[in-house]
Amino acid sequence: MSLEPPRMESRPLDAVRARERGRVRHLARRLVALGAVVAIGGATSRASAQSNYRSAPVGGRSQLLGGTGMTYGRDAAAAFLNPATAVLVDDQRLSFSVNFYTVSFVHAPRWYVPGPIDRARFGALDISDATMNDLEFNALPSSLCIFFRVGDANPLAAAQMDPRTRDARLGLCFATIASQSFDFAAEGFSASRSPSVSRQAQTLSQSYTRFAAGPTYAMRVTNALTLGASVHASLASHRSLLAATATTYGSSPSAINSMFYSGSRGDSFQLDATVGATLRFGKQTVGMSLRSPSAHVFGVGGANQQSYFDGAGSQASLVSAQGSFVSRSPPRLGLGTGIEGAWGLVELDTTYHFPIDAYSAELEGHQVTTTSGAVDDRPAKLALTERARGVVNIAAGAEVFMSPSVSVLTGLSTDFSAVPQGALKGGSLFNYYPHQTHRVAGSFGVSSKGTGGELLVGAELSVGWGQRLAVNSYQLPPVVGTTGHGTYQLMFVVAGSTSLRAIKRAVEDVRDVLTNPKPLPPIIPTRPLPEYNPRVREEEKRREKRDEPEERRGPAEQRP
Repeated sequence: MSLEPPRMESRPLDAVRARERGRVRHLARRLVALGAVVAIGGATSRASAQSNYRSAPVGGRSQLLGGTGMTYGRDAAAAFLNPATAVLVDDQRLSFSVNFYTVSFVHAPRWYVPGPIDRARFGALDISDATMNDLEFNALPSSLCIFFRVGDANPLAAAQMDPRTRDARLGLCFATIASQSFDFAAEGFSASRSPSVSRQAQTLSQSYTRFAAGPTYAMRVTNALTLGASVHASLASHRSLLAATATTYGSSPSAINSMFYSGSRGDSFQLDATVGATLRFGKQTVGMSLRSPSAHVFGVGGANQQSYFDGAGSQASLVSAQGSFVSRSPPRLGLGTGIEGAWGLVELDTTYHFPIDAYSAELEGHQVTTTSGAVDDRPAKLALTERARGVVNIAAGAEVFMSPSVSVLTGLSTDFSAVPQGALKGGSLFNYYPHQTHRVAGSFGVSSKGTGGELLVGAELSVGWGQRLAVNSYQLPPVVGTTGHGTYQLMFVVAGSTSLRAIKRAVEDVRDVLTNPKPLPPIIPTRPLPEYNPRVREEEKRREKRDEPEERRGPAEQRP
């Protein structure tokens, strides 16, 4: 006895469908209740205990909708937020988000004095203004996803397939899913208030990126239920450089010179998986996804730190070590719900990132300290790790259709930091966390749809606040301190999707031109224009006047 596969088209409800809808409502209520428990449980953690997991846009559409996509994801973000929503992507659709441009302004009021001044050595040094302002323009990495119907991959066998399998979506995605950077290069600072003078030179460069690639599969189990899964291999890359030199005189018996340098690097390769589901009942849809913690495969890293000072005693210190490095992605639970109609859609999502050891490094090298000419050189074996705390973030988005082909998108989102309170204090040899920043963002955009694809243009404005690492040159030896900062960022989004059929037609047209060029029509030569000669032209004018009848001439031209 064979079971008839469920039909995908919408039909009037009968008794069987009524029972099915009742089961769906019951399951949906349980999902909503579970999501509420997760959200409340996460919200009970301290607000100050919150790293930035929304540091890179993945899909242009989802970004303009406030980072939502748990229920109505239709772009590259579907593979990473909730794979089950990939069934909403048009078959043979190439989704892309190729252009993200950001303008960022950072204001740190105590950047050059990010901690107390050592009065025993620097005396009555008075620095009233130690502000840093930085304006940056960046082009962010993009994402690329290719989706197609499973039935289109093998047309001969498609007729024999179960409709659920034939209409399933298979995709391959490449995306930078995390990207944070801050560059403050070749900057100087001067403070002069009699009798003290202080000069500084600083260079800072800190970045973290995570690039992921892998397949996505999604299918409709029933008219109401969809399931999806994706597996991604990712490469995380961490870089940090802090360098500062300072000379201070006038407030101490002799001039004090200091130098501080700290650099670290880490590259880690890992695997993770995401499963998701959506349930539709009426006009409302509920979505849920769960991402596994990353499984480490391989990683290497290293760290160097050097400091020096003179003028108030003297000391030089050098640490250099290399070894293994592990960067981990935390498990993530996401829940979303939305309502869709002929007017557009509204979606509300919440995500919870679980606590985890964010990174670990086991390094071996040497530590050399020179004090008043005496050298202490010893091996160094370091085991470094830092923890990330649980974070709850909320995103809301809406799309309103102005016409069948034009819609307006808007959204709001939060991006709280997972850096534990106090974790930045004093820095570390690795400085894995360069800042603790909480952000809120609002977005607005316009979408234009056609038979060939979709184009989206918009912007996102975000405001951030928190703490950031900086070098304190007024301690001997210099140390890493923290300073408060405010960040304002405007990101421009140009994204969309295009049909693989349209690309195929364009390729075929180019191939036809190259393989079967049409002959051009013959060129008919034109008669050359007579060469212009002023003397000949004057002779022609005199001849015309001589031959002209006398009655047509003017009085001055008639013969006497």
